[in-house]
Amino acid sequence: MSSEYWASASASEGFSFSCDLLSEAVACLLGRANRVEEPESPHAIEGLLVWCAVYYTAALLVLNWSLRLAMVQPLLRLAMTAYHGRSPSQVKLEKMAQSVMEALFYGGSFVVGVAVVSSEPWVFTPQEWFQDGRLLNRRVLSWYYVTYASRYLQGLVSVMLEHRRKDFFEMVLHHVVTLLLIYLSFAYDEMRIGAVIMVLFDPADVPLHIAKVFKYADDNTNTLQSTADAFFVAFAVVFIVSRMIIYPYMIAESFSYALFHLPPERNPGVLETSLLLWITVLWLINCYWGFLILKIGYNIFVKGVPGDDIRSDDEDDESEEPRVAKRKAKKNQ
Repeated sequence: MSSEYWASASASEGFSFSCDLLSEAVACLLGRANRVEEPESPHAIEGLLVWCAVYYTAALLVLNWSLRLAMVQPLLRLAMTAYHGRSPSQVKLEKMAQSVMEALFYGGSFVVGVAVVSSEPWVFTPQEWFQDGRLLNRRVLSWYYVTYASRYLQGLVSVMLEHRRKDFFEMVLHHVVTLLLIYLSFAYDEMRIGAVIMVLFDPADVPLHIAKVFKYADDNTNTLQSTADAFFVAFAVVFIVSRMIIYPYMIAESFSYALFHLPPERNPGVLETSLLLWITVLWLINCYWGFLILKIGYNIFVKGVPGDDIRSDDEDDESEEPRVAKRKAKKNQ
C-alpha cells in the first residue's frame, strides 16, 4: 500500500469517517436516507477507506474474541455439561466456540451482502459487472467492501491464534489471496464483480460451521452425529453450487469480457491480468476443498462412516483415549 493513502487522511479523520460511513450504511440498510459529505479529493476518499479497514479490523477482532471468551464458551460449557453430564475438554470447547463465531460472522456478512448488492441494478447482468466498477459515489457498497476486507484481516489474525488446523497453510493462502483480490478489484475499478463474488462465497460456510458445532457436541456419543451429517450435506450442496458451478461461470465471463469485449483503451494490462489469474488461484483452492468434500460424502453415504471435517480439523483432533492406547501399545512392544 502506497504511503500516499496514509498521508491523504489523518487517523482522527479516518476514525470520524469510519463512524459516519457505518452510520450511513445502517441507515441505508434500514431504508433511511443519510448522506455523508463527500471529500473533495479522490485520494482523500481512498485514504479514509484505508483507515476504515484498520479500525473495522480492530473492532471485529475485539468483538470476535471477547464474545467467544466471555459469552460463547461459558454458554457452551453449560449446555454440554447439561447434555452429557460432564464438562467438555478445553480444546473441544474452544473449537466449538470458534465454529459458533464463524457461523455468526459468515451468516451476518451474507445477509448484509445480499441487502447491499441485491439492490443494485447491475447485479444480475454479467455484462455490467465490468462497468464503472469503483462506484465511490455509492458509499454503502464501499462500506461493504471495506467491512468484508476487515473481516478477512481479522480472520487471518485469528487463524494464527487458534489451534493449528490440518489445512492451516491452505487457509492462510485462501485469506491472503482473498485480501489481494479485494484490493486489486477495488484499485482497478472492478468493484461490481468483486461484490458479487464476495456475496457468493459467504453462505456455504454457515452450515459447515453449524455441522462442526454438532460434531464436537456429539462427543463420540452418536446422538448428534446425524444432525451434523445433515448440515454437512447442506454445506456440500451450497458449496458445490456456489463455488464449483457459479464461480467458474463468473471466471469464464471475466476472461471472455477481458479478452473480447473490453474497449481498446481498456485492454487488460499486467495488473488486470494478475487479477484474472488470482481469481483462478482462488478457484483452484476451492477445487481442493471440493475434492475433500466429495471424499467425506463418499465415506458417509457409501461406506457408512460418520463424516469428519477433513477441511479444518485440528492436527491434534485425535481423542485422548486412542492416544493413550497407542502409547500403551508402544510400551508393550
